[in-house]
Amino acid sequence: MGCPDPLLPERSVATTLHYLDEVTEPSRFAETRDLPEAGEEELAVMNKIVDKMTKDDLDLSLFHDGYKERIEALITSKMKGEVAEVKEEKPKKPAAKSMMEMLRETAESLK
Repeated sequence: MGCPDPLLPERSVATTLHYLDEVTEPSRFAETRDLPEAGEEELAVMNKIVDKMTKDDLDLSLFHDGYKERIEALITSKMKGEVAEVKEEKPKKPAAKSMMEMLRETAESLK
């Protein structure tokens, strides 16, 4: 069974979008190309979650992305020849969970 969203015809990838420019076709990323298609149960739970969280009047263009602006300011300062000091930190990886487990937890939290 294919993904019910016509913009994502090949597969489903669950993520939280914060800004309008984050909406993209998952197949652009090599990491998602070999993902299996979602099954009927996963699609049903995903649709319930999306329906529960969807707001008709949500306008993502009204949100402000301070992180992106700080990165752009850093790039601009580097282009001017300014030196920036960056502390390197290793990202913490969350414990791996199955897609179905994450979907059920999200669905339960919306009740």
